[in-house]
Amino acid sequence: MGTDYTIADAAEHLRKLGVENSDNLPKVAAIMNKHAGNPWWESCDPITVARYQVHEGTMIGDPAVVYAGLDMITGRSVGYYELKLPGCKQKLEAEVDLQIERRLRGLGPDVDYARRRQEEAIDDLVSKITGRTVIVTE
Repeated sequence: MGTDYTIADAAEHLRKLGVENSDNLPKVAAIMNKHAGNPWWESCDPITVARYQVHEGTMIGDPAVVYAGLDMITGRSVGYYELKLPGCKQKLEAEVDLQIERRLRGLGPDVDYARRRQEEAIDDLVSKITGRTVIVTE
């Protein structure tokens, strides 16, 4: 039987991360309850934390740990905006899933794919800022 996390548990968890006040306590508690049998947010392993955090809409993992894990999983530097912008987030989720599958087969990150995704992520950000599509010519 799993633990039933409360708003107070969510607040305590966020306090451990240095967050004193949050309007997201119900969302944090819901995520904690969703994964009650696998409290990945408590892990010391950045890959574990990032692997699950990427699929959640509210940050409950330590952001420094999450981004370190995302960098390790993808083999590239993941920008802060990639978890925030909807189109970028979905692409990052798919990338993480692909690279985790590679890890499970004993392979490292696909460096060519990582390079292309890095360029694509930057292009996505530029497009979001400017409202214009980035056209890549090689």
